[in-house]
Amino acid sequence: MNAPDDPPSLKIFINYRRADSSGHAGRLYDALVREIGEDSVFMDIDKIDLGIDFTEAIDSAVGSCDVLLAVIGREWLTLAGEDGGPRLESPNDYVRLELEAAMRRSEVRIIPLLIEGAAMPGSEQLPESLSRFARFQAHELSDTRFHYDVRRLIGALQRLAQKEGREREAERERVAREAEEGQRAREEMAASEAREREAREAAEQRQLEVEQQSEAERRRQDERAREEAAAVAESAPSDSAPPAATESPRPWTRSPLLLLGIGALGLVLAGVVLAVAGVFAGGKGGGAEASVPSGDVAIVKQVPVATGTVTEADFERRMEQKVAEEKLEEAPAPGSKKLNQLRTAVVEELLDTIWLQGEAEDLGISVTAGQIERKKNKIKEESFPTKSEYQEFLTADRLTEAEVDERVETQLLANAILQEVESGVPANQQKQAKKRYVDEYNEKWRARTVCATGYVVDKCSNS
Repeated sequence: MNAPDDPPSLKIFINYRRADSSGHAGRLYDALVREIGEDSVFMDIDKIDLGIDFTEAIDSAVGSCDVLLAVIGREWLTLAGEDGGPRLESPNDYVRLELEAAMRRSEVRIIPLLIEGAAMPGSEQLPESLSRFARFQAHELSDTRFHYDVRRLIGALQRLAQKEGREREAERERVAREAEEGQRAREEMAASEAREREAREAAEQRQLEVEQQSEAERRRQDERAREEAAAVAESAPSDSAPPAATESPRPWTRSPLLLLGIGALGLVLAGVVLAVAGVFAGGKGGGAEASVPSGDVAIVKQVPVATGTVTEADFERRMEQKVAEEKLEEAPAPGSKKLNQLRTAVVEELLDTIWLQGEAEDLGISVTAGQIERKKNKIKEESFPTKSEYQEFLTADRLTEAEVDERVETQLLANAILQEVESGVPANQQKQAKKRYVDEYNEKWRARTVCATGYVVDKCSNS
């Protein structure tokens, strides 16, 4: 590539046949070297070093040039080779190889030069690979005005060089312009992405602040509710408490997902902690437990069988988890106080879940799978820094993802029920409204619950 102040130049390759036009080719070479410079003109006589593959050198030289000048004398087409046939018909003829190499490259301009009155060959006279050569515009170099014709040729080459120089400069400018536009577009895109990222981070920060404020307000409400709980618990009937409406205030030191408003771990309604204190009642209840099918622990009437029945399998599964929660090496001995406490807690918890689901259905309240997943993810983020810790928790407490989802659903339903109870009730009347709801809830669901012999607790109507 030339510097901007240098005159445009072309790389020129002279193609000729020695036996046909070596004298004219030599004169042409000398004239071009004087006008254009030796480095811009290639002629095979003194340009190919010894020991170099001739065909590869030809291909490389032709490929590096801008113009190929094909010198054509009277015998250019008919000069015979060693086999007696025209040399141009031989695939190894160097003149043919040079022309074929140039014609394979669209960027190489081919100019036939006619000497000694020679005429352009027709396409039918040429090998098939050179048939297009017959259509190139030729330039005549006559013996009588050789220098004049050479000057005309050099003028045409210089004009061609200037044209191609302008085209190359325009191409360079186009490439530079596109590169600049691309760089500017990338910078604008990066700036836009930075603005979007900043806006997104600001929105996330605002959302976090809102959630933190909401959490702080919820905790203040829970604290006030716990203070109210003491007074309510003293006057509340001994029946078990209604469903949880918020998380248990008990710290999540070991099994956070087990404290989501579940039975013996502390049920909360409107923030009032009503601890479960149910105990086994032996075989109390006359024969009412006969309505519990064999193999089941309890049933809750007016709830679909699939969700309103506590099976022995449910009970055994929860007992296994309860032992794990308590970090007991093995289940307590049969008849021991600890075993009775665990059995009572398990039955209470299982019934609590059914009561809560039934109450939500009666009130037309439901939660979506998306709500459950978001709530669970929030709990996991707050309580389990890594996935491995969460998996260790599941393994230690023998929980499945489905069981965790059920407990999260229980909490969400409890929260929704609380909102329904408080909806439209003036603040100065909410305490009385909560107490009425507690009484009605216990009476309603206890009346619907029947437990089998050996599993009767205070929640059972046959207790």
